Amino acid sequence: EVLRNSLLHVADISNPMKPWDICSQWASCVLEEFFAQGSKMQELGMPVSNLHNSSKTDRSHSQMGFIVFIVAPLTFAFVKLLPPLAFIEEEMLANADRWMEEWLAITSPPESEVKAMQGRLKRLKEESNLSPDPPPK
Repeated sequence: EVLRNSLLHVADISNPMKPWDICSQWASCVLEEFFAQGSKMQELGMPVSNLHNSSKTDRSHSQMGFIVFIVAPLTFAFVKLLPPLAFIEEEMLANADRWMEEWLAITSPPESEVKAMQGRLKRLKEESNLSPDPPPK
């Protein structure tokens, strides 16, 4: 039952593990849904989180955060359990790089933010099952 539920969760958050065209289209759909929810919450006088506010959310940055903090840990665990799924990890890491490129091209963030995000992505790659030298546990 735990494995089944985990597989369902992986499928639910799998857009960063898909080829770039699908990944970016799904990210746009999900964010539009979040923004519509945020608009409705604002209409009702409820507080709206930044992720639900289209004027405060940077699409690329939000997707990198989603990958780093939500998707990657689950993906790494699944690939350890099921090594034939290594291709989803490769795709996710490639997409994280694409989001980074898009973020840099569109937003011109301060150098401190760039270095912080580069560090997160570097650690992500080091933690992956694809790394020749994974970090010690």
